[in-house]
Amino acid sequence: MVNFSSSPKCSKEFVYKASSTILATLNILSSVVIVFANTAVLHAILSTVRLRTISNYLLCSLSIADLLVGFVMNPIFVAVCLLQVISDTHPLRVAEHWLWMQTVVTTTFTLCAVTIERYIAVKFVFRYFHIVTGIRCVCGVVFIWAFSFIFASLRFLVTDPRDLPKLWTVTTILAVLIPLAIILYCNFHIALEARMHLREIVSQCHTNPTLATTMAKNKESAHTVGIVVALFVLLWSPSVVLSFVEVTTEDLCSRKDIAYVWFWAAYISFLSSALNPLVYSVRSREIRTAVSLGLQRSFCLC
Repeated sequence: MVNFSSSPKCSKEFVYKASSTILATLNILSSVVIVFANTAVLHAILSTVRLRTISNYLLCSLSIADLLVGFVMNPIFVAVCLLQVISDTHPLRVAEHWLWMQTVVTTTFTLCAVTIERYIAVKFVFRYFHIVTGIRCVCGVVFIWAFSFIFASLRFLVTDPRDLPKLWTVTTILAVLIPLAIILYCNFHIALEARMHLREIVSQCHTNPTLATTMAKNKESAHTVGIVVALFVLLWSPSVVLSFVEVTTEDLCSRKDIAYVWFWAAYISFLSSALNPLVYSVRSREIRTAVSLGLQRSFCLC
């Protein structure tokens, strides 16, 4: 995106102002839903002993990233929309860019880690606990968050707004396309393994019910991760497309149009932060029960 402070007046200024008010309102509502839903899921997992698994700890990392969207990203978007901040050199815009990059890296890399963990659980049932350990999980989560902060800080090194499209392209390739390729590869093989294990689950029901239950849970959990990934791809696609369109656009008014459309695309992409907890609760009876109990206790205390 470019610095529009000295750009000519474009014909759609009145549309921008009207849509900014609507967008600010939607971000406020989205922030409330995201914070409430992810807090409920985090509390449910961390307060329930049987839910404290490596897979769920990775989901907690994703929920924390989603929680930051509601706590920080949405309020910044509200301020940007209400103040009509378009210049990419404005401190609010720089902060928004940094947080957007950090959130994208954390979300995609965590989804990638969760998908790989589910692939190992389905592919290597008997070796799972030897491959996936608590220490490796912690190291992976720490690496993801540390790298997200370091990578997002590249925004502070870009002082010329004309170089920003290059940064968005690099971010899209490194933080979206590469993790997505790994995720699709793992999900493809998870689907193959799940189909192969279907008969084995049926045959093991009588001879080894514990193993059959474990395999069935791994399959269901893998499907849940697949739904979360599908939502991510669907909701983040507009932002990815716009980042590439902007590189080929030179007209200032057209790029200003892209800047405003991008605010809507970003809002749509961050809807995944509100939908992810819903997916966990709907797909997992244990998480759904723990969330329900947590809410009941909270209301009773009130």
